[in-house]
Amino acid sequence: MSLNLDAFTEQVESSSIALNIHSNHPLIKLSNALPWEHLLTLILPDLKETQRLRWWVGRPLKVRIHLGIYLLQKLFNLTDREAENTLRDNAAFRLFCGCSIIKSWHVPDHTKIEEFRSRLKSEIQRQIANSITVLAVKLKYANPAKLDIDSTVQDANIAYPAVANLLVKYTKSFCNK
Repeated sequence: MSLNLDAFTEQVESSSIALNIHSNHPLIKLSNALPWEHLLTLILPDLKETQRLRWWVGRPLKVRIHLGIYLLQKLFNLTDREAENTLRDNAAFRLFCGCSIIKSWHVPDHTKIEEFRSRLKSEIQRQIANSITVLAVKLKYANPAKLDIDSTVQDANIAYPAVANLLVKYTKSFCNK
């Protein structure tokens, strides 16, 4: 066997690489199967409701990109920074988020990813999960006889101590001595 020892002394430089993501890639198939317009109708009221007073300032929110990132985060259990970094490096993730169909496509900053997710109420997030589950059953990706999804949202059972409550406790403990 001969050995090729090229490229051990060379520096790697940035360059453009063309990748071919086949139409049978799972994320491409999922992207084409998702009811994007229905998902948009679910989230649009929340986005309009939480729109800031100065909505005309800054770059317009490309909802398709953010919704795609939101779904990928849920699918792959990604943090905001992981989602941003993976979107920069993964061609299939980019296509899922509309890279080939959106003009001036860009990778949002992790702070914008978090901001988008925070604008969606927990009820809307539950409806998105339920819609995708119904689609998975319809497309026979999931068997409802063997699938059980709990999409309820519970508030944390925690009370934060107020200064007044702490003073009352301190006073009671001081008086009982």
